[in-house]
Amino acid sequence: DERVRLRTVSHLWRRALDDDRNWRAVDFAVMGPAPGRVVPRLMKWALETHGADMHDLSTRGCFVGDAVLQEVGACCHNLEVLIVDEPPPDRMDEPASIAALSAPANVTEVGLAALAGCHQLTRLDASRCSAAPAALRGLASALPFLAYVKLGGPGFTDAHAAALVPAGRDMLALDLSGSPVSDIALRTVATHCPRLRMLNCEGSAGVTELGLSSLVYGCRELRILLVSGCVELGDKALEDIASACSQLHRLDAARLPRITNTGVERLADACEALESVSLLGCPGVTADGLAAIVSDCLQLRQLAVDGVGLHSVV
Repeated sequence: DERVRLRTVSHLWRRALDDDRNWRAVDFAVMGPAPGRVVPRLMKWALETHGADMHDLSTRGCFVGDAVLQEVGACCHNLEVLIVDEPPPDRMDEPASIAALSAPANVTEVGLAALAGCHQLTRLDASRCSAAPAALRGLASALPFLAYVKLGGPGFTDAHAAALVPAGRDMLALDLSGSPVSDIALRTVATHCPRLRMLNCEGSAGVTELGLSSLVYGCRELRILLVSGCVELGDKALEDIASACSQLHRLDAARLPRITNTGVERLADACEALESVSLLGCPGVTADGLAAIVSDCLQLRQLAVDGVGLHSVV
């Protein structure tokens, strides 16, 4: 309760804590007796008293359920950034002025629905929460600036993906990693998200070359594509990427046993802007394929292959 206690220390401290500008960015994870152990009544007091002043709120590592999200939705109408669980740094390729919600398993569609009051949210990480497609569709409709969505997790399907990419949505980034989505989801994305710049469907075994072809030709502005573990993808997938997305900056094609030097060489020839490539667990790619990547992709900074990761490629 450090902030509450400090209000009683002096008039200057009281003025500082009551200054709206000091509540624009709040991290509850560091306000308790131990990391992630914020006192519930402090969280409730802060949201009710200063929620309207918050633009950046983190409850990372704290116990957060539907009740907390209902408070956030009711009090934080200007919120732009909401972080409950810090995304991995290598996934944060989007602009800093975004909003993120990584919902733990104790968050249901009740809590998510309450976030409709946060009209400025642009980033939603709804992974690991329990919600029906209809609930997500309603939330998406209430968040007009939503641009980054994460739906990862075994409970999310093609229907959930379709619920969050309605026609006309200017989606910029979509993370479906770890979800049992298929080509159906990729075709939906290709139809409704022409401005998409990042897609992550790592580990989605139902994704095939047909779905990926629809995606890349429908989303030609892709800069980041993460398809590691999509084992049905082969050289045809790399050829389609080369034909449709020549400005790609990052490709994670790890654990794709069907790709060979043929596809890699075609990719390297067309996608000269590549900066980061992962080909870990691709036995069909040999030194010839790697040489093509290094020689043709002049912007390359990272190349990961079995046995060695090349960082700062010259």
